[in-house]
Amino acid sequence: MSEASIDSCVDGLVDSLEQRFDDWFLVVAAEFAAGGDRGRQIGSGSARVRTEETRAELVAATTKAFRDYGFHGASLAQTARGAGYSTGAVYWHFGGKDELFMAVFEAYALTRVAELTEIQRAPVRRPG
Repeated sequence: MSEASIDSCVDGLVDSLEQRFDDWFLVVAAEFAAGGDRGRQIGSGSARVRTEETRAELVAATTKAFRDYGFHGASLAQTARGAGYSTGAVYWHFGGKDELFMAVFEAYALTRVAELTEIQRAPVRRPG
């Protein structure tokens, strides 16, 4: 395969990923603005709260693993250990590393959207 052919494949993949991200981000931003909940809705009451807590703990541990080892260097076992769960729990809440990456990114994006929303709602102070 020629270098130009490889470049073309990579460009196509990047374009596809950018489009998927743009679509995903628009959905997440709209749900956030509407006060929606992106988490799994398993059970009700305390079971759902515990599920969300577990997912949040796994996302936090994954964020740390990605920061410390990079995406390719981090493992699901490290995520599980870091959060105090089994690897099976990681697979129960997330389909795998790619889904965890998206959850980490979603948490980051939602935090930034919340910050920007707060800035936008703050009163403007004019000098004088």
